[in-house]
Amino acid sequence: RRVLAGVRDITDRKRAEEALRATQQFNETIVGAIPGIVYIWDIVARRPLFANQNVGELLGYAPEEVSALREHLLAQIVHPDDMEVVANLLSRWDDVTDDQVLTSEYRVRTRSGDLRWWLGRDKVLTRGPDGRVQQIIGTARDITERRRAELALQESEARYRTLVEASPSGILLIDGRGTIAFANPVAYRICGLPSTTGLVGRSVYELVIPDDHHSLEVRTRAVLSRRVQPRPFRLRLMRRDGEVRHMALVGVRVFHDGVPAVLGVGNDVTEQVLAAQERSRLEQQLREAQKMEAIGRLAGGVAHDFNNLLQAILGYAEVL
Repeated sequence: RRVLAGVRDITDRKRAEEALRATQQFNETIVGAIPGIVYIWDIVARRPLFANQNVGELLGYAPEEVSALREHLLAQIVHPDDMEVVANLLSRWDDVTDDQVLTSEYRVRTRSGDLRWWLGRDKVLTRGPDGRVQQIIGTARDITERRRAELALQESEARYRTLVEASPSGILLIDGRGTIAFANPVAYRICGLPSTTGLVGRSVYELVIPDDHHSLEVRTRAVLSRRVQPRPFRLRLMRRDGEVRHMALVGVRVFHDGVPAVLGVGNDVTEQVLAAQERSRLEQQLREAQKMEAIGRLAGGVAHDFNNLLQAILGYAEVL
């Protein structure tokens, strides 16, 4: 018996297969190391073709369960209010180039019912013979905590903006050069300016009478260097119509665009100052009147005593 055998050199094929396995293992390692979800989506069939293991951590589904959902996956996990966002994303690929990345943010529902925010980044993977996109590859990252922080920040900013705009005090934000960076509506009203006239960008020294420039400069430097505790001080403002208004101000050190600035909160105390000046004037007049009354009483007493003496002299003179 004899065996007829054919032998062929397959070294190159084996090397290619080993290189392919190494590449696949390398790619799987990279995909597994990515903190978010990596997926391949079939645009034509409208179903996932691949999802890495992280889908289980973020959604609570196993990869095979995700594959089993097929075309029902989006309806199963995407929040109904955000389906339009996802549908718009899937309809945009006809005009997308191969190097273009589309981003989107939407909410998904986990297997336990929790809502999570996802940030998706998608790119063209394959095209058909007609050049139309067939498959896309993308990543999805859980940004729920970031969205919550952004929402909390927005709510905080809205609360403080409401407080600032509704405050009965004038509020100015002044940088280290004395330039106004923010002014609330009351500040415009105190300065006698319409809200359409910009205070922002002007120097605060334009509003203060020249005699108080030095006082303002000294206090600003002290606040920026934290050499003084926040306490009220007085300034006089010159309105556009020439009227002088008296202000009681408190300045505190804050940061604006990463550099120290002064947040000034002030109240118009002109009426109180004028009332105090009028009261002082009346008190002075009262003191003068009291002095004149005392002098009059003294003069009256002296005259009475002289009158008594004169009566005696006149009586003796008449007898003589």
